[in-house]
Amino acid sequence: FNVILLDIMMPDISGFDVFKRLQATLTKVPPVVFLTAKSRPEDREAGEGLGAAAYLLKPITRGQLLDVLRRTLNPPH
Repeated sequence: FNVILLDIMMPDISGFDVFKRLQATLTKVPPVVFLTAKSRPEDREAGEGLGAAAYLLKPITRGQLLDVLRRTLNPPH
C-alpha cells in the first residue's frame, strides 16, 4: 500500500490500536491518514504522536482528501 486511510472509531478496535499493530508487525508501515469525528486536541496529539501523516476531521471534502493525499504521497524533498 502507498497510504492507509484509517478511521479512529471502529466497532471492535480503535484506529489507534490498528496503527500500533501495524507498527509492531510490519517492517515498513505506509503513511497513515486518520479520518475521524474526534476533534479533541488530545486525540489529534495521540494520532500525531503515533506518527500519523495527517489527521482529518469529518466531514471532509473531496478537495481536502486529495490535498492531504498529494502531500502525503509526494512530500517535499
